[in-house]
Amino acid sequence: MNIPAVPAEKIQGVSITRQGVGRFKERFERRIDPRGNVYYWLTGETPLEEGLADTDARALEENRITITPISYDLTCHEEIGRLQSCPPPSYRHLRDRLEGQ
Repeated sequence: MNIPAVPAEKIQGVSITRQGVGRFKERFERRIDPRGNVYYWLTGETPLEEGLADTDARALEENRITITPISYDLTCHEEIGRLQSCPPPSYRHLRDRLEGQ
């Protein structure tokens, strides 16, 4: 869920969206804390993807709250099938090493 950084009266509703693929353009701002110590604050922007009206980035730009169901699985399922069709690897060198040979 993302909520646009605008006053509540400017919220234009809620949208179920897909995750956009925009790239965050980062930059660091040099700042000084109240004790005079220098630190750097990460800031930046995410450019809006042209023509992708169903993404979270677009909905936020239009002042809508977004709900984006996501999952985190980076498994390359096609590669699993390819690897399973290969001859099995020999782990003898690992076993010998563990046994001190």
